[in-house]
Amino acid sequence: MGSFYGVFGDPLTCYDNNYYTYSDGKKCDEGQICYSEFYAVNRTGDNSSLEQNYARYCIWPEYCVARGIDDKCSSIEELDWEMQEAFQNHSGVSISIVPFSQFCCCKEDFCNDVNPIEVHDKFGILLSPENMTDSSNQKSILLSILILYLTIIFL
Repeated sequence: MGSFYGVFGDPLTCYDNNYYTYSDGKKCDEGQICYSEFYAVNRTGDNSSLEQNYARYCIWPEYCVARGIDDKCSSIEELDWEMQEAFQNHSGVSISIVPFSQFCCCKEDFCNDVNPIEVHDKFGILLSPENMTDSSNQKSILLSILILYLTIIFL
């Protein structure tokens, strides 16, 4: 796994939450890196109606390290069982109905560019705007997952 510690220099600029439009991005705090996530939820058993969830923002490197996520990206299945369980508990989504996922941390400007075109190319998911969700409101869920995970580890 690549190391994110020792990220120095000018603060990075990362895309921030909104998956369907591009802006000038957000300047991260010094030492932060970029984070992106995508996961598709199959609530009906029919892959043609997947709920697509996206989030992109600045994050502290230790969150990525604690989650086991690096610039090569991880799927939900590649995360350890504690992170999988925390994801399920806090998002209310069973990993058994998440057929496609990608969680990435990276340390270059605008490297957190997960978007519907990339998802289509990687997973073959048909784009459908009514099934796309900005999961930025889940940022607090992911941070809660991390806090729970760190609490379990250090108890």
